[in-house]
Amino acid sequence: MKKYKKYVIFGTVVNLVFYLLSLAPRVSAAQCQDFTCSLGYHTYHDHYLKSSDGSRQGEKKVYISPDFRDHSISIIRSAWKEWNYLGERMKLVEVKKKENCRIYFVPKTLEKNTYGQAMIRLKKDGPLYSYVDDITQNYIYARIQLDEYKCNLKSNLFKIAVHETGHALGLTHVSCRSSAMYTYWNDSLATNKPTASDISTLAHIYK
Repeated sequence: MKKYKKYVIFGTVVNLVFYLLSLAPRVSAAQCQDFTCSLGYHTYHDHYLKSSDGSRQGEKKVYISPDFRDHSISIIRSAWKEWNYLGERMKLVEVKKKENCRIYFVPKTLEKNTYGQAMIRLKKDGPLYSYVDDITQNYIYARIQLDEYKCNLKSNLFKIAVHETGHALGLTHVSCRSSAMYTYWNDSLATNKPTASDISTLAHIYK
């Protein structure tokens, strides 16, 4: 009988411990990654969008195609300006002509689940490469294609334009849900503006 009581007591204690553990706040892997990202900067490739003189730092000319609707142009303009935190070290400047521009926004109907994409050119008149994460060299041009209809339908043109501008400047996808460069832009916790970690990473690229 005493031995039986010991088993009952032991079982009760074990159940109590598991119950107390269940009450403790749970931290997901994504939350841990967010915390890590808030401490510094993201992992990045050391490639960058060249300025007109071929240097790492300086002005990067931005051109928005007039084929976008006026409302969309205003949203896109607000989006790329979100990356202008580095002063003269890396400054985005809008121009009226697309000649010699470094970032070119153009409307394009994209495949079903694609709302925007950054296309990279390594040299003048060279081929366009899709997806900046695959590029390991410095480049002179970035064409940002945005599916205007789909983006406006989902009211996420600003978020997509911010994200793709980050790619055009050399930022890759990250696993931090709080970052503008988070892989899944449609996540409810994904931000629509660059975070301190995003800007810090940009500062490392254009050092």
